Amino acid sequence: MSTTLDIFKKKTGYNIKTLFDSFIIFTTNHHQNIINYYNGGRLIQESFVFLEYLSEEVDRVEAIIEQYSDSFNTVDFWNLNNTFSDIQTKLETCQLMGKWQRSSRLSQFSSDLKVTHIQKQNETIEKMAHDAGFTDPNKWAEISLRNQKVEEDYSNKGGAIFTITLPNNINYELDNVIDYLIGENIYGKDVVRKIEILSDGDLKTIYGKDNLKQIFEILMSTIRGSIPEFPNDGVPSEIFGTNENIIQYPIILRSILNMIQKDKRFTAFDILDINKDEDSIFIEVQASTITGDTLVNNIII
Repeated sequence: MSTTLDIFKKKTGYNIKTLFDSFIIFTTNHHQNIINYYNGGRLIQESFVFLEYLSEEVDRVEAIIEQYSDSFNTVDFWNLNNTFSDIQTKLETCQLMGKWQRSSRLSQFSSDLKVTHIQKQNETIEKMAHDAGFTDPNKWAEISLRNQKVEEDYSNKGGAIFTITLPNNINYELDNVIDYLIGENIYGKDVVRKIEILSDGDLKTIYGKDNLKQIFEILMSTIRGSIPEFPNDGVPSEIFGTNENIIQYPIILRSILNMIQKDKRFTAFDILDINKDEDSIFIEVQASTITGDTLVNNIII
């Protein structure tokens, strides 16, 4: 390999061995610092600066390889290019480490996260602080001061706008969402349930709360056996169309609860009401999400 590196330098004027050695230093001394930061650890600026330097060098080398591609036509150069490609991929992954770690930190330059909150009906500042995840019982006072609001500035009708500052080190254990987990990113992105192709040939997607609503609807309507990878998920098909006197409500609700519990974007599931309308039975259910939102849907039997 050393001979190949020397030939590469002689042909291009670039010492690619320096890049390889620098990458080893980065992997040994800096890579874990970046992972730690996106998991709530201390910012070590040097590690991010080194990552940026390597990323710029990789872009430079990529252009050089493209320029001299006709000259690199041996197996040794093919192996060198593979090594370079591996480094490039690993650095690109590291640049997006916040997504892979499912962090709420967007970059190394943000230490706090400010979110806009619209007061709900009958919601107090104390409840806002609690729902935002603060354990300090006096945090509501800080929120009130920062927003310069006293009780006379808002009512139990809701609608008042607050800015809440959260420590930007939150990580959610969501194995079905890969993104910076801030705002509606927590709810993920997916193709629409009814497949639709856009004018550019891409699939139409759905995002955020709209995606969460779609997920909830799918969970509520899944029939057992309809998903080959998970044949035990869903409500038993024999439940539907049976006599209301022999309907096993516990089986229905347990089946749905089992699916809800698999998706960590949901934190609670409740039955609101059961009604009969002519030949159909409507079970109104509600699910709470990881961010405190609620969704309501009907199961029709």
